[in-house]
Amino acid sequence: MQCVMVSDHDVSTLERARNNHETTLENLLDTTCTTEDDLNATINSVGSIPLCFESLEWGNSQDLRLVQDAIAEHSVPRQRHADLILGSDVIYDTSVVEPLLRTVQALLGGNGRFLLAQSFAFDQETEVEMDRCCEEMGLKRTIVLDEQEGDHRIQEFCCV
Repeated sequence: MQCVMVSDHDVSTLERARNNHETTLENLLDTTCTTEDDLNATINSVGSIPLCFESLEWGNSQDLRLVQDAIAEHSVPRQRHADLILGSDVIYDTSVVEPLLRTVQALLGGNGRFLLAQSFAFDQETEVEMDRCCEEMGLKRTIVLDEQEGDHRIQEFCCV
């Protein structure tokens, strides 16, 4: 893994995420590093993967370009796609399905995967919209885990 990208359309949420990350690293260094060797080992294992925080509104081409540029800045060789995208409880209305999946499709590389976790069942209209968008955008949708009749589900999306 060359880079971890954290995104949200809400700038204050991103700022909280950045602050949480920095606090966690500080606490980790304070509690685990009793010697210089411990400090070096921790820095090499935790701090060696760049972590980027970028605003991203699904379907916004300008935001998408900024995220792709940030990915390219931290990848060797330079690439403008993601190998793995994670989302959890991000579909809260049928209207967000198409912009979300268009953004995912634009960001995924050839072998990239989007894992979508949900803690509640989607209504039938949302399920139909997801299938329609996947067919239109050339995405394959696979249910990886389905517990409690859709209340706990993990889905995988990839380019066909």
